[in-house]
Amino acid sequence: MQCKIQVGEGRGNISLRYISLYSLLALLMMLFVITTLLQSLFDRISINKFLGFFIAIMAFALWSRTLKKKQLLSAYVLLSVCSLVVLTSSNIGQEAVDWMYFFISLLLLSLLCNPLHSKEIYKAFYQYRILVKAIIWISTGVLFILLASRIGYKYKWGEGSYFVGLCNSEHTLASVCCLIMALICFYVATNDCNKLIYGALFLIPAFGIFQSGARIFLVPVAIMGYLFIRKNVKKRVFRSIIYAIGGLGFVYVLLNSSMMEKFLYAFDTQYGGTIMDTFTSGRTEIWATELQLFSESSILKKIFGGSFAAIYTTNKTNLGLRIGAHNDLIGLLCGTGIMGLSLYIYVLSSLMKNIFRLHISGLCRMMLCAYVIVPLIFNGFYPYQHYVYSFAVLFLSLQGFEKNLITKQGIE
Repeated sequence: MQCKIQVGEGRGNISLRYISLYSLLALLMMLFVITTLLQSLFDRISINKFLGFFIAIMAFALWSRTLKKKQLLSAYVLLSVCSLVVLTSSNIGQEAVDWMYFFISLLLLSLLCNPLHSKEIYKAFYQYRILVKAIIWISTGVLFILLASRIGYKYKWGEGSYFVGLCNSEHTLASVCCLIMALICFYVATNDCNKLIYGALFLIPAFGIFQSGARIFLVPVAIMGYLFIRKNVKKRVFRSIIYAIGGLGFVYVLLNSSMMEKFLYAFDTQYGGTIMDTFTSGRTEIWATELQLFSESSILKKIFGGSFAAIYTTNKTNLGLRIGAHNDLIGLLCGTGIMGLSLYIYVLSSLMKNIFRLHISGLCRMMLCAYVIVPLIFNGFYPYQHYVYSFAVLFLSLQGFEKNLITKQGIE
């Protein structure tokens, strides 16, 4: 049997005879969890890059269906600029990957901003909720085994031990843990299940993040932990007790985790001159280097972008580290120019407007905004695709589509 790709609503469980683009997009995002947790087993074929490429195609196909001709023309102009930059880059592979991450993030966030698309993506995840459940149990099981057996710990950056599991870096591990926690939030929000059990499962990827030493991911752990409790504990007095216990547990685990080793190491290095330098581990120097790169570029590069590869080369030359900008706004200013940065800010502003239309408390809205903005400024949002997907799933879980409405439309 062949898989028929068609935009529309699927019915029942996964079928090889009928699957919508929305369903395929959701399935690929879920598959990303497993392929990332077992990433070292797929290094030779770079399976995540292939999945990302297909996700980009699915997202573009859906996004283009609701565009006006002028908007579609602008999209093709941006793609043409991207192609030219990639082909003339000193590192075509790196350039292509960074542009693909940028486009996927723009497309996915744009789909979330459109009520029609976001509703259909929600329905796709809800349709395959049994698979969501399976992904949750498999992924938390793998993480538990790796953590308990101490497989995947390595010594790095200040001679501390940091957990990467079978992923290629601490940040990849932490971002996929965020996606797992977001899937748990979604499943609990849309199904009648034992919330205590899934709360316990939630703690496994959260602990994995603490052990990874990737400090910026403390923010999503705190945000999703708060939202999980807020949505699932109805009585205020019980919520207050759990917040207090959770807060103390958060501090205790932090003080005894690999995360604390990084904070102490940063404080003892040359970057410990100010509180900001200590907290960001010298990111202010990285940002200054990128801004100088932008200021010295030509007018055309300032408008249309130089290249992402130039950022890595400049940092290697000036700082001795082959790293990115650690700030989406500055990185895009150098990589995509004013044009790309303006587009990114436009999509983000549309996203923030949609967040403040959600029927949730003001604090929850602010936390959902912080889920994007804090990493965007201090580390990066769009370069971590699992983290982008985790935001999408978390956004959908809070969007408040009623299960009975979906049932009437024939999903069940």
